Amino acid sequence: MTLFSELKRRNVFRVAAAYLVSAWLLIEIGSLMFDAFEFPGWASQLLIVLLALGLLPSLIFAWAYELTPEGLRRESEVDRSRSVTRHTARRLDQVTIAMILLALGVVMVQQFVLDERGSKDSGRAAAPMPSEARPATPKPAKSPASAPDPKSVAVLPFLNMSADPENEYFSDGISEELINLLVRIDGLRVPSRTSSFAFKGRNTDIRDIANSLQVAHVLEGSVRKHGERVRITAQLIDVRDDRHLWSATYDRELTDIFAIQDEIAGAIIGALQVALGTAPAHGRRTDDLQAYDLYLQGLHLFRQREQKLLEAEHLLRQAVAADPDFAEAWAALALVHTVQPYYLEHVAYEEAEPKALEAADRALALDPTLPDPRAARTLILQRSGRLDEAMAMSADLVADHPQHALSRVWHGILLLKTGYLREALAEFEAGYRLDPVSGVAIDWLARARLINGDAEGARALAWRAVNLDRPPGYVTLIRDWVAHGDTAAFARAIETMPESIAASYASVLAAVREPERAGEIMAALGQARGDWFVRTDIHFFLSQPEPFFHALNRLSTFDHSEIHNLWWPAGEAIRRHPEMKSFAADHGLVALWRHRGWPDLCRPLGPEDFECD
Repeated sequence: MTLFSELKRRNVFRVAAAYLVSAWLLIEIGSLMFDAFEFPGWASQLLIVLLALGLLPSLIFAWAYELTPEGLRRESEVDRSRSVTRHTARRLDQVTIAMILLALGVVMVQQFVLDERGSKDSGRAAAPMPSEARPATPKPAKSPASAPDPKSVAVLPFLNMSADPENEYFSDGISEELINLLVRIDGLRVPSRTSSFAFKGRNTDIRDIANSLQVAHVLEGSVRKHGERVRITAQLIDVRDDRHLWSATYDRELTDIFAIQDEIAGAIIGALQVALGTAPAHGRRTDDLQAYDLYLQGLHLFRQREQKLLEAEHLLRQAVAADPDFAEAWAALALVHTVQPYYLEHVAYEEAEPKALEAADRALALDPTLPDPRAARTLILQRSGRLDEAMAMSADLVADHPQHALSRVWHGILLLKTGYLREALAEFEAGYRLDPVSGVAIDWLARARLINGDAEGARALAWRAVNLDRPPGYVTLIRDWVAHGDTAAFARAIETMPESIAASYASVLAAVREPERAGEIMAALGQARGDWFVRTDIHFFLSQPEPFFHALNRLSTFDHSEIHNLWWPAGEAIRRHPEMKSFAADHGLVALWRHRGWPDLCRPLGPEDFECD
């Protein structure tokens, strides 16, 4: 008998097949379990090595021993006439087939359930979609349908596939880094992070997302981080014909994370096949992975605002301590300090601004091209009344970074605050195109449209902002209702408002309906920011210029952008009051107007005087 025949008779080949299939099954199950329990990256490698080492002993065992009805015996001790190797062969075949089917089942679960769930959910944002069913209120207008620019792509938030939900900051950070890379490509339109993340956590059809963002392509994917390794899956879809242009999976050490980002960005440009040149160099942010991880966590908390800003500051300070040359971390820290006084009443401008300027200067010294620290500096200049410098810096920033949505919106706010109403409207329109699902961008565009006389368009946008969980969107609606005497709509809206603002607006409504009680209502107010909003609104609606300017002065210490309250259509009596002249001079408006040109509603009266309509 030949060696081959003897190997076949002793079922060595079948044992080899059964062993390989069972090893495959164990590797697939192990991959799922190791990911679920966050085993270190070497655990999978160790399993493969152990299974490989076990193959040869299994084959030797199959050659030397035979399973008989009496139990396991050495092959040399078994009577050939009583051998049951054929029966054992059939059992081995059955077991092998069963394990093949089971292994295929595990693969299908991983590929078509877990990964498909990641691709479907990866871009849905925490902010809710506009609701079409607010009680007793008009329905919000939908975005106008138009053909998307073929040179456009939205990066949806990658799904966190790690077992630990706290790793979501990392998957969000990967998505944001890809946005920052792609937005540098000339000719490629990339919606900002705010809009791209507006569908996170919602089971929204990808075509609806693309229509809302007005893009032709969508990049989505998932991130699975365990130990020092990361798996990133990504796919680029042409939503016009639901065609997958490109997909890839990256299994790398975390040290390669920047290279993966560059590789994905380059692959997207290649897949789009447009004359956009190559993806820009990443300019590695930092070589310190701990600093990078702290930076991503800090950014994640910064986006949540409110009390999270204190935690964000703490983490970003750790990041720049770990790597003092990490420009993006310094830039993020500058933004944190810049916005803290808006959200934390116990943080004074005098305390936050020197820290913000220090961080911004460090960031710009390391990388003069970064837009965020320049945006922070413009806001600080505005607060200090240096409007001429702020306007010049803000205009330069928009010229250098025309696709940076935050810069466009902040520049629009500066223009609106200083009375350049038509220019402000143009900037908000540009910001809205870049960030079409941003409640902030939509809210300010609604205000600018109402101020510029487009009440119908303003109402539709204001409802969109409200339905995107942007409560300040009510500011435009309330001014429109009061101007038209529709206090019933005002009252119905209060019933649907968040508790945090409903009481304040109830006080405003009461004063509008019963002006004789306005003094009593305001006497019951405190000194918090919301109380000064109420006072400013009541004095505006009752056309009381002197107390209005007093309240606006106090309110502007919380939020300098609120000076835009001067320009609402119903404020002509306030703008014509002599108090307007001292207020405009004290806040740097007159100096800016004389240097830059007079705003839409004001004009000079000789070298020292002016008037406004």
